[in-house]
Amino acid sequence: MPQQYIFSFPTQEKLTRDNFIIADCNRDAFDILQKYPDWPVPFLAIYGAPKSGKSHLIKAWLQDKNSDINIHQCRFSELTMLDNDLPNDTLLWLDDDMADDKSLTKTAQTEAQTEAQTEAQEEALFHLYNRIMLKQQRGLIITSITPPAKWRISLPDLASRLKSVPNVALGMPSDDLLAQLFHKLCNDRQIKLDDKIIDYLLVRMERSFFACYDLCDQLNQHSLSRKGKITLAIARQCLQNDNV
Repeated sequence: MPQQYIFSFPTQEKLTRDNFIIADCNRDAFDILQKYPDWPVPFLAIYGAPKSGKSHLIKAWLQDKNSDINIHQCRFSELTMLDNDLPNDTLLWLDDDMADDKSLTKTAQTEAQTEAQTEAQEEALFHLYNRIMLKQQRGLIITSITPPAKWRISLPDLASRLKSVPNVALGMPSDDLLAQLFHKLCNDRQIKLDDKIIDYLLVRMERSFFACYDLCDQLNQHSLSRKGKITLAIARQCLQNDNV
């Protein structure tokens, strides 16, 4: 029998306002965004654990605003390529998980190159901050794992400015939110599970966003490879893998 190959394509996750779940862990951030542009300062940092919904939150908010906001999204590693001629009404969205940014992780082999790259990126962010203060750009939203005040910044002027940026945290999920998220992720991946299996998994899985994503990805791989129904035994195996 010919060997069957399973190709893992990225899941097209649906990040819309309709399927964004407002809960206690993200309500503060959602409410602050809703007040835009009536912020005390034109800066906001939203931080939270991996997979906690930072990007989904921003995209849901933009849909709420009916795309009235001219927003430009970039990552920390792209700051040196940022166009200085962006329209003045542009709101910048720095979407980066700084704690996992390899450009900030020094090794003996790449230390010189890493330091040069990081210095250039920090300079670019410093100049962006100043342009916003001069009203040459509308504002800056940062989404990251850790608050900017805790980033490993070597440029003192930038470090002091980042410490003044208002920030709001996305907290840990409640059991109810995890259940809703689990159902959403299964629907995104077209995974069909019996209610008994869903109940079994929900009471035993780790209580974190990342674990919820990881478990759904494992179930998806089993579903694709077996082309059959997910059994309780498979669900139990995925849970064991998740807890290793």
